[in-house]
Amino acid sequence: TGEEITNPGYHLLGIGIERRVPTDLTAAQAIDAVHRQDGVAIAAHPYRGMWPAYDEGAMRVLDAAEIVRPETPHWPEGAADLREFSARASLAAIGSSDYHGAGLIGYSRTLVFARERTAAGVLAAIRERRTVVFDGDRVYGDPEFVRLAADAGLRTSFPELPVPGGWRLFSRAAAVLGLLTLVLLRRTA
Repeated sequence: TGEEITNPGYHLLGIGIERRVPTDLTAAQAIDAVHRQDGVAIAAHPYRGMWPAYDEGAMRVLDAAEIVRPETPHWPEGAADLREFSARASLAAIGSSDYHGAGLIGYSRTLVFARERTAAGVLAAIRERRTVVFDGDRVYGDPEFVRLAADAGLRTSFPELPVPGGWRLFSRAAAVLGLLTLVLLRRTA
């Protein structure tokens, strides 16, 4: 269980928590609130605009950060931001499935090397940085776990990804237009 804590200056995933975390806290305070519930705190899409919220105190207690997201294969600047953010501290690598119609659904995944198949086991693995994330020709995580993933035959690279074509862009635009139409029709009904 968890939530995305959405503050104007940062977004933070609190995983393994039962109670909501107030959105008016600093990033460091929100991370502490997650930890008080024995959860893990993951920086959600920490692009450059969110960096000021993650000061030295927040980075010291942060557990993990998204380093690969569905939109990053076709957004080099964003991918560079995520890599640079993650390099600021020893964080577990997270491949996000946070899909909002942009990017490639199912592209990014996190391999979690848990000692037990329980929620507590997964949380412990993230806290102990036992995660591996693949991004095209790049791999993030502890080299020991990267080797284990490769030895197990898990995919360590992806084929060249196509640039979104005209039909894909058209289908997204049509979906947005359809949703907008439903909203407008509901308001007039």
